[in-house]
Amino acid sequence: MVRIVLPLALLFALAGAYPDTWTSADKIPHVFVSALGTTGGYLGLRYCGVAAGPALGWSMAGMGALCVGKEIVDRFTPGSSCSVRDIVWDAVGIALTAVIIKIWQRRYK
Repeated sequence: MVRIVLPLALLFALAGAYPDTWTSADKIPHVFVSALGTTGGYLGLRYCGVAAGPALGWSMAGMGALCVGKEIVDRFTPGSSCSVRDIVWDAVGIALTAVIIKIWQRRYK
């Protein structure tokens, strides 16, 4: 993940991406939407019979790719702005979901 996010962060910084703060109003939806997407992906894969470990990994990777892709689209959409901070908050939502799922797996196994 670092191999993907770090070059993108550099790209956005060099391209003059729209500056925003770490606590902008849109950061909370980033956390919740990425958490919801990760949870949905995990549950969908588990429903299809994928083991718990791979299901969590694939759902995290898929949601991470969607979040980065959305910021790339925002970078090239007139009137929109991309933000590395948005990607970081998306990663926080994905990581929180992974922690909650792991705790849940250990408790109910």
